[in-house]
Amino acid sequence: MRSEASDANKKTIFDVRNISESGVTCLTTASDSFHKHTHETEMSALLPILKIAATQAEGSGLSVKRAAIINISSVLGSIEKNDKEGIYPYRASKAALNAITKSLSTDLRSSNIFVSSICPGWAQTDMGGKNASLTPEQSISNVLHLLNTMNDTHHGQFYQHDGYKMPW
Repeated sequence: MRSEASDANKKTIFDVRNISESGVTCLTTASDSFHKHTHETEMSALLPILKIAATQAEGSGLSVKRAAIINISSVLGSIEKNDKEGIYPYRASKAALNAITKSLSTDLRSSNIFVSSICPGWAQTDMGGKNASLTPEQSISNVLHLLNTMNDTHHGQFYQHDGYKMPW
């Protein structure tokens, strides 16, 4: 038996297949100008500002009080802690972010720019749901406390909101 699908139905099926677990539609194609604009914004605009901030900050050593890139990750991005099924797009994106964090920490150390990944925890947000263990206020408070204690030893590492060092 042959099934005919309308163009509208085909588009709906395509759109649904390209939505990740977090409800974000994945880009299937992006123009060269989009990639160029993104690169210019991230590297050509942000990096020089961070380098200036790092040279003008008092003291020595790496910290968020100097110049920093803090990537918001997730425990689901830890490859070593991956002991549950599913959520592949989200896990892969956070694992990739953690890899970028580690690479940036190596590349930017000589510029005195601090780089780290932080998991804000499972918070009661639209994504986390009402059964999550933390309120948004608790998550934010924990992350701010962690940021204020970070120093050279935290550079290039991955931490949970409570200060627990996560394995990559």
